[in-house]
Amino acid sequence: NRTDKIKIAERAILRISPEAKILTAKAKWQECIAQPVFQKSKIILSGLDDFATRVQLEAFARKHKIPLIDIGLTVKKDSNYHMMGQVVLS
Repeated sequence: NRTDKIKIAERAILRISPEAKILTAKAKWQECIAQPVFQKSKIILSGLDDFATRVQLEAFARKHKIPLIDIGLTVKKDSNYHMMGQVVLS
């Protein structure tokens, strides 16, 4: 059973702040920026899968002065599972 990371993040945020207004988009971030609500966000939480799009989103967030929290994580399996990652605030 695979749960999308966007749903996991939404659940975690609502546990911390049940009144939070969350806009989720399982799409390319470039397709979302036309929405005025996206440009007026108070914070962007990113879980993008490649470095190039992370760089582009960071540039967008800086331009619009929106804090961006990017979470990168890799799970590898050999005889055990290993998780490696990073959290970066821009």
